[in-house]
Amino acid sequence: MLSQPPAPPPGNQLRLILLVTALAAAGRGWAQEPLPPAGVATRPAQPAAADPAALGRETVTDIYKSLSLPGLGAAVVRDGKIVLEEYVGFSDMQNKEPLQKSSLFRVGSCSKLLTATAMVRLKQKGKLDIDAPLSRYLGSVPEDKAAITARQLAGHLGGFAHYGRGDYLNATHYEDVKETLPRYLGTPLVAPPGTKYAYSSYGYNVLGAVLQAAARREFRAVVQSEVTGPLGMSHTQAEDSSRPPRKRAHLYSKDDKDAFIDAPATDLTDRWPSGGFLSTAADLARLGAGVLQPKFLDPNAREEMFTLQKTADGAETKVGLGWRVARDEAGRRYVHHGGDSVGGRAFLLVYPDEKIAVALTTNLTFASLGEKEARRLAEVYLAR
Repeated sequence: MLSQPPAPPPGNQLRLILLVTALAAAGRGWAQEPLPPAGVATRPAQPAAADPAALGRETVTDIYKSLSLPGLGAAVVRDGKIVLEEYVGFSDMQNKEPLQKSSLFRVGSCSKLLTATAMVRLKQKGKLDIDAPLSRYLGSVPEDKAAITARQLAGHLGGFAHYGRGDYLNATHYEDVKETLPRYLGTPLVAPPGTKYAYSSYGYNVLGAVLQAAARREFRAVVQSEVTGPLGMSHTQAEDSSRPPRKRAHLYSKDDKDAFIDAPATDLTDRWPSGGFLSTAADLARLGAGVLQPKFLDPNAREEMFTLQKTADGAETKVGLGWRVARDEAGRRYVHHGGDSVGGRAFLLVYPDEKIAVALTTNLTFASLGEKEARRLAEVYLAR
């Protein structure tokens, strides 16, 4: 039965080497996203159609076929209501099991948006000072990291390193985010805090421990109480290898001949705050729409999330608190984030002023699913 990926046997070493090589060549490790390029985004092409729902479904199917994916989930929320929820392809290709609305996907670095949103919610409630030094919440911290703030971690300005080759696959199980701290706090910084944008999942894992200390609740409970619970994201959860979820879509990679293979086994408990969550397309779209709701985030808090951070010398980073910020060819602002994981890829894009959120999920390592496809689907609803 292929519902759970087996640990790679000795004969599978070539596949593992190919996977690691692909990660290194991509220059981003698990869930890393490059900085958005400066300038105006190119408008994706759209076929003509009168019915947005029909065109939305047609667009999703076309994306699925053109990218050669095992399965694809897509959801769009407009004005607080789900106007599209479409799942095409397979949860399990071998057994021909189709995707369901409840099928769970590894969403990689979209997990960072859960962490950043929980952070802003705690700040809004007066439980967290995001400009206080780490030492206030974590106690003894290495001297070079003691003055780093939660704001810097959320904006990738803390100077922390990102995953290296030895981090791609993890075999160690953790029960609590604080158990991972020695690993991340013990790694040398790549830049003095505040001086350089340096994308870092290490930094987000430390941020998760900060939220746990500030809220005096286990990190997963913080995310549930501050984000997934209030927004009705009932399927979203941190993946725990000791209690594998039954509805997780089967995890796939591709070999050197572009054939689907089982993704190698890995334990995501070492990266819950940065890349360890499971979700559905609809739940991710609820997150995107939820941050626009005044009852969930007050307008000042929301704008703080979407405001570009700056380095110490005043240079903008194109990134807010978790979210990446851009404008399209019509001058409309949109925010977004993608995430890669072993056997999964996700992308979330939001047009705040138009109140449109688009989420895409798939069960394939390093699928070419991202901003282009999300904007293409968003255009269906922006144009009507």
